[in-house]
Amino acid sequence: MSEETDPHVVTITQGTKVGWFDVRQLFATSVKVLTSTIVSSMSGRRELVAALDPAPRPFDYLEKRRFG
Repeated sequence: MSEETDPHVVTITQGTKVGWFDVRQLFATSVKVLTSTIVSSMSGRRELVAALDPAPRPFDYLEKRRFG
């Protein structure tokens, strides 16, 4: 039985390389993903909101005693 007549024989040929596959770019992207995964797992939403708050308004406890 030859390869041409056997329907179960599959011939695999290697295609040409693609231009968008760059190992350096994949490595740089993986470093960014790893960094963001680590940072996001360590930071909570409350800490992020507190860090982004421009300036907390001072609260005057003495004023409450005078009127209360």
